[in-house]
Amino acid sequence: MQVYNKLVRDLIPNIIRESGSECDVRTLSEREFKRALVTKVVEEGQELMQASNKHEMIDELGDLYEVIETLMMVYKIDKREIDNHRIKKNMTKGGFDHRVFLEKVK
Repeated sequence: MQVYNKLVRDLIPNIIRESGSECDVRTLSEREFKRALVTKVVEEGQELMQASNKHEMIDELGDLYEVIETLMMVYKIDKREIDNHRIKKNMTKGGFDHRVFLEKVK
């Protein structure tokens, strides 16, 4: 038996059962769901770090994007709000075009 205790996509339990295994699932409360989504962003980010080629990166970025879109829906955040904040931050702090890597501040 392997314990996961994590948020998974809706069809994963069916896929597990169709493969001949059994699984225990439950529906999260709204509060638990919000917390699990934030945890899922971190999980997907870690998986993105492990991507070793473009195909894997696309797959992991897709997963990360799915979680972010769900967070936006749950918190009722419009993409334009995020874009406005992103643009303002870009104007005041810049983007990542110059590949600046801060090593230390003295």
